[in-house]
Amino acid sequence: MYFYYEKKFLNDALEQPPKGAIPISDDEHLVLMKALSSGMLLEEDAGGRPITVPPPPPTLKEARAAKLAEIIAACDAALLPLAASYSAMERSTWDQQVSEAQTLQADADAAAPLLRGIATGRGIDLMELAVRVLRNKAGLEIISGAVLGQKQALEDKLDDAADVAAVLAIRVAYALPGAQ
Repeated sequence: MYFYYEKKFLNDALEQPPKGAIPISDDEHLVLMKALSSGMLLEEDAGGRPITVPPPPPTLKEARAAKLAEIIAACDAALLPLAASYSAMERSTWDQQVSEAQTLQADADAAAPLLRGIATGRGIDLMELAVRVLRNKAGLEIISGAVLGQKQALEDKLDDAADVAAVLAIRVAYALPGAQ
């Protein structure tokens, strides 16, 4: 059996309940714990028995902060898989790879130590690698631009939301270009 005392649940199998503790059946305890785990708050009725109540609605500031976090997390979730198959070290070289690829497009004899090393290591033609790097960059820009534009549109809606209901009504979803 459980007891309720000073906003705590006590199990009489583990400890002696203090004087004034209110007995709570196992079933009642289970119902209360399920409600608490779903976000309800613990309060007491007029007789001091534990009850659960819904949390107060968020303030406009709290609702905006939560929605902005949701917008950012969903944006990251949409974009992060694009780079998932690359190591952090490789991603750190992307700007240099693009710069060298652009330089090679203008002058095939230009110094491009990173791309030359990659091409040699892969056993592919240097100019073919330069084309692939620039193609990858263009594809990433298209997808990133579309997703970031959607993110900024959601942020604009958030800025325009005048009340909590308007904030909560904002549906956060991203569509990748070409996805059906």
